[in-house]
Amino acid sequence: MDFSGFIRDYLTPVTLKRGGKKFVNGEYVDDGDADEYTTDIAVIHLTPEELNEYDGGFYTIQDLKLFVPEDNTGANTETDEEISLIPKEGDIIRFQNNDFEVQNPQNNTHLSDFHKFLAKKVVVK
Repeated sequence: MDFSGFIRDYLTPVTLKRGGKKFVNGEYVDDGDADEYTTDIAVIHLTPEELNEYDGGFYTIQDLKLFVPEDNTGANTETDEEISLIPKEGDIIRFQNNDFEVQNPQNNTHLSDFHKFLAKKVVVK
């Protein structure tokens, strides 16, 4: 099914960071160079009703659902190189000055033309 028109109506610019930091034993540690991209993703906050569907108590209304068209692209912030860009588990999405870690990937392309992810707000103490 073609949901691209609906999803594209809600695309918003975000920064996607791949690599650089990894969550280990309760804290983020540097694991090398990171690549940063600008891209457009449909971002929706989880509702209280949806929280019952996902790992009880792990997600909050501060966390996000991400809808990404199958043909999504992003531009490297350093080189401006345009590439095909679908988030991966562990990527960091910067949205409204907050970081969110991409989790729970769901490839729905066997039914439609988009990918769905959850993204947990990164809280640094």
